[in-house]
Amino acid sequence: MRYAISAIVGCMLTASPVMAFTVMDGSEKSIEPKTMATLADALLVQFADPASAQLAKLSQPEAGTVCGIVNAKNKHGGYVGFAPFKFIAGRSKLYVGDAARC
Repeated sequence: MRYAISAIVGCMLTASPVMAFTVMDGSEKSIEPKTMATLADALLVQFADPASAQLAKLSQPEAGTVCGIVNAKNKHGGYVGFAPFKFIAGRSKLYVGDAARC
């Protein structure tokens, strides 16, 4: 019985997507779940401490594109301040700063 419960819990943990960031204002509700999962993967690659990433003002101007602002810690452990970002899911590309025009 113990093994069955462990197997069920293990499946539940692997089936639910892990978001490596925090949405500060609840604006993620307007974004497609598949696009949010792809954005989470891009954040893992882009930032030194992806778990520290704070997102806000998320919008989806077109399918597969997410715009908003992001703040994350640098390699020294300090937050760098909010900057605009644009994410294109089809390319799995995250543009931060001046390149992020929505």
